[in-house]
Amino acid sequence: MLPVPPPRALARAVMVLLAVDAALNMVSIALSMHALSLVSRLQASPRSVTRAAVLASDHNVALVTAVSLVGIIVTGVVFIAWLFKSVVFQEQTLHLGVGHSRKWAIGAWFVPFLNLRRPKNIVDAVWRGPSIIVNDGLAKPLTLCNFWWGTWLASNVLARLSTTGNANTLSGVHSNVVTSVLSDVMSIVSAVLAILVVRTIIRTQAEAEVVAREQRYGERAYLRMAPNQWQHIYPLPSDILNRQAGPLGQPTYGTALPADGHQPFAPPAGI
Repeated sequence: MLPVPPPRALARAVMVLLAVDAALNMVSIALSMHALSLVSRLQASPRSVTRAAVLASDHNVALVTAVSLVGIIVTGVVFIAWLFKSVVFQEQTLHLGVGHSRKWAIGAWFVPFLNLRRPKNIVDAVWRGPSIIVNDGLAKPLTLCNFWWGTWLASNVLARLSTTGNANTLSGVHSNVVTSVLSDVMSIVSAVLAILVVRTIIRTQAEAEVVAREQRYGERAYLRMAPNQWQHIYPLPSDILNRQAGPLGQPTYGTALPADGHQPFAPPAGI
């Protein structure tokens, strides 16, 4: 199998969508706090709040909830696509498995009970695999992944509880809204941690790609440092890939660099 590049574009899309989801959660918290103030005023004096104010608050909360749901679905689809492509990269370029068929990178999310653990196992494998290549067999600890998965599960449990509580009394509504706020807070924390997880993985994948293609495929990795100026980047400098922005940050692979230093010979198509 031919080596494939890491899914950089999908990783960037995932991080942007996670940031959007976190922003929507912040809006939801603000609306929920307003709803809590209305409930408190109703408990103190039922005639102090108009029906129109209550309906407006309910409408705003429902609207943001609907938009957030769409955002979660889109983010989930892109995240799963990124995870699948990361598994393909790890198998074909790094020659490392993830302990399960690549199909489970998609299917594991939709199997009850199995989806509480196996997706995390695959993310763990994608986290550790490139670091093994870069760090001479030493895998990165899973602390960040563990915190991300724990907060993500907690946010889902709290979201479920916020919709199943007693909504027939003001005290019940108050409890549900508080639980919803806690769920949104955990969702924000989870989104931030997920961004850090994806960012760390894609950076390590970029470094592992250079090492694997140099050592296993005999291809020399070149990075364009300036227009018409390329630099061979192996052995890999500590953070040279991460200092380069945009297209300059993606290495080109070729067999040799001509004397003028302008363009590597035979760069593979699509990289």
